[in-house]
Amino acid sequence: MDQRTILQYQLVEKIGTGGMGEIYKARDTRLNRFVAMKALSAGMSADPDRRRRFLQEAQAVSALNHPNIITIYDIVSDGETQYMVIEYVDGKTLSRSEERRVGK
Repeated sequence: MDQRTILQYQLVEKIGTGGMGEIYKARDTRLNRFVAMKALSAGMSADPDRRRRFLQEAQAVSALNHPNIITIYDIVSDGETQYMVIEYVDGKTLSRSEERRVGK
């Protein structure tokens, strides 16, 4: 992946894909830490209802404070794409844990 930069966030690698977009590992060059960036794809960003739901998700999660819930740092835009900047937690995915448990 080319190392695109959005504001102070330098995208390092794509780490997942979901129904509404993609998740990237990024480096916050201002605070020198890794973050995750959840992208609402450009197609989804064009839909006002999807943008509203994306913002509502960020607001709902940011209102919570618990060790088992990620921290939301910011919401940023790059052209038509919206990004939620969230805490990056290094580790294996639940699907990888399940594969290992079942012996796949």
